[in-house]
Amino acid sequence: MVIGLLAIKVQNLGQWCDELHIERQKVDSGIAAVETVVEWYGYCRYYSIRKPGRGL
Repeated sequence: MVIGLLAIKVQNLGQWCDELHIERQKVDSGIAAVETVVEWYGYCRYYSIRKPGRGL
């Protein structure tokens, strides 16, 4: 009885960890996307300041 209950708990914990891992990947990829956009925007701003007439 106790072993069965423990097995269910462990299984649930494993599933929860998998879900957490997936969410973590989503968050990481979201942060990476934002960083890429910010970098790209920063480069565009930099070049637009350096080379007038080619700005955004």
